[in-house]
Amino acid sequence: MPPITVMVKPVSGACNMRCRYCFYADEMTHRKSSVYPKMTGELLDTMVRRVIRSADSSVHFLFQGGEPTLIGLPFFEQLVALERKYNTRGLKISNAVQTNGYDLSDEMIAFFAKEQFLVGVSLDGTDETHDSLRPDAKGLPTSSIVRKTIERLRAAGDIEGEKEAIRRGQKAVIERMAPKLGVTFEVTGEENIPDNDMTGQICLHFTNSKGHESGAVSDKHAEAIEYAYNNCPAGQKK
Repeated sequence: MPPITVMVKPVSGACNMRCRYCFYADEMTHRKSSVYPKMTGELLDTMVRRVIRSADSSVHFLFQGGEPTLIGLPFFEQLVALERKYNTRGLKISNAVQTNGYDLSDEMIAFFAKEQFLVGVSLDGTDETHDSLRPDAKGLPTSSIVRKTIERLRAAGDIEGEKEAIRRGQKAVIERMAPKLGVTFEVTGEENIPDNDMTGQICLHFTNSKGHESGAVSDKHAEAIEYAYNNCPAGQKK
């Protein structure tokens, strides 16, 4: 088989934030069980073993949610241990986590840095826009917490300077939803959310996998990052 990418939702739709545009929250209201049980260690073992056995050259595990970090650090520690156990053919294996950045422990951040996880953190536009669209479960603002998480990730992994340009898809979502939610939103460029130093969907790359020479992520992803960086709006490069 060709390289395999597997998207995993280890906590189903469980989340500690209540984003007002969350399509998955709506999806959960239309099924018999809104949130399914957390992924067990036994199931994780089976998944990792079968995926590695079926792949030819590389394997990429992508963890999303809900909020995937709610599964806890022991889950990710077991994941890495199983990858090492079953990867007897020396395949390239990479891991990525898409998080809201609301509640990551120092221990989890250190682990992600050590094991070269690709960590994506969601931050929507300005503080005002983000807090209007992405409150926590109590309806409280989250932008300051998310920003601190990003800085902690940078400090833990000595993050490279570059960041991806704002994804067109996310920009389109915010632009479409903002008027409906009564949020002020002004676009200063064709594909630019007003710059606030950390705008849009941020893709953090630890120094120990910079340039993607380690094979930590796919070639296509590396190409996408290079394209995004080269074509991002003025003032967005770090």
